[in-house]
Order: sequence, then structure tokens, then C-alpha cells
Amino acid sequence: MADLTPSERKVARALLAAYPVAGLETVAELARRAQVSGPTVIRFAAKLGYESYPVFQRALKDELLARDSSPTAQISSRLPGRPPLLARAHRGFAGALAQTLDRLPAEDVTGCVALLADVKRPVTAVGGRFTGGLAEYFTGHLQQVRPRAGLVQAGPFGKLSHALDMGKRDVLVAFDFRRYQPDTIEFAREARSRGAAVILVTDPWLSPLAEIAGFVLPAVVEAVSPFDSLVTAFGIVDVLIAGVIDEIGDLAEQRVRYLDKLAALAAGSAGQDPPTALR
Repeated sequence: MADLTPSERKVARALLAAYPVAGLETVAELARRAQVSGPTVIRFAAKLGYESYPVFQRALKDELLARDSSPTAQISSRLPGRPPLLARAHRGFAGALAQTLDRLPAEDVTGCVALLADVKRPVTAVGGRFTGGLAEYFTGHLQQVRPRAGLVQAGPFGKLSHALDMGKRDVLVAFDFRRYQPDTIEFAREARSRGAAVILVTDPWLSPLAEIAGFVLPAVVEAVSPFDSLVTAFGIVDVLIAGVIDEIGDLAEQRVRYLDKLAALAAGSAGQDPPTALR
């Protein structure tokens, strides 16, 4: 985003807001959707490295095929004679993390941190079958440095009933990776319809929630095994938590200190009332 002109950013936002449908439209249709000129759309495709708009669309179609790729397909594509396991892991994980950090839109990271550091806004995290652990990891860390952070109950009913209580002050952090989980998507859509701000952590192919999310943070998921790796997604969570700590400063430190005292109290040591700011 930072390398695009203001008009090209409009095209990028229009593409993300109706991904992938918008990218499969004609130049004129996408230009009309983004409220820019046709040449701006062509320049946008060129800025991304494609020699023409049709080439950009072919790349998008290839990406959609990869979006639906299953572990079975990835196992069958692996050839013998590969480097040793640890060597592959070192190269794969280091490369994936570097690519993820390089591709994160700096303005989106800044926007996410600002939302998460506003202690007056409740923050809720939600994940799915495999990403539930990510949501729990995120919530566990956020609860240590700021108040009003929670995790959605597992199961479709728990998610939807939780959405009924969300409003314009709420911030929802959704973790959704291929193959995207319908109940997570439905929950986030319901929360957004009630005014909640949505932060999405997803893969490079983008969860359908990218259409409604205010901020989208994609993580490279290629790994050593045929299953998508969440190593880089955990890295994104650590970046967000570090940003929140930097933003709220003393409050985070006081809260962590008091939590340490509570832990000591649970172990039999004397405690004291928490500072008002931490309640």
C-alpha cells in the first residue's frame, strides 16, 4: 500500500473489499467500483509486477486454485531427494517469517495497534478448529497488559450468541485460514453488522472476511509439512502485543506487576488491592 498512489490505493481497497470477485471483473468494471479511471487500474496491475491486466487476472485465478489446495494435494506434490529435515525447516520458517513481515502493511499494523491499545474498547478474539489456539494465545497475552480482553466460546452457538452482545465500541480480532471456517465467518459478519471493528489475521489467499475487515494482516503459511504452518501468524500476534505495550506504556507495566503479585498471593504470599487504573 505504501508504494501506491492515492488512486491506486482506491483500486487496492476495492479489490480487498470484494475479493476475489472484483479482480475478475473487466478494467472498466473495477475502475467504476474503485471510482478511478481505467488507466489507473492498468497502472495498479503494473505496479504489482504484471505486464498486463489479463496477466494479473490469470495470476489471480492461479491464486484461487492454491486457496483451495488440500493437504492431500500438497503431499502428492512433494518430490524425493529433498534436503534434510532441519535444513528445510530453517530455510522454510526463516523465509516465511521474513516474507510475512516484509508484506505486512505498516499502516494496517499501526491502525491495529491503535485499536487494541484503546483500553476503553473491549477486545474479543475468535478462531476456528486450528486457529483457536492462536486466538487463545493472543487473548492470554493481551489480558496481561490491558483490561477488557476476552475469547469467544467454542462452537457455532457460543460464537453467535456472543455476537449479539457486541457493538460499536467492540474490537474483534478474527483468525481465519484456509479452509475458512463458516461459523467464524458468520460470527464476524454479525459482529461487524452491529458496528464492531474487525481485524483479520489470515493467509495470503485471504479469508472471505477480508471483505468486511477494517485491517487485514496476511501470514505466509508454507511449511515443512504438507499442512499450513501458523508459525508466522504467531509472529504477527507477538508484533501486535509488542505494539500495544509500546503504546500504553506504564499501564501495561503496572498490570503485569500486579498480576505477578496475584500469582505470589496464590502461592501463599501477601497481596494488596489493585490500582484503580487496572480494574
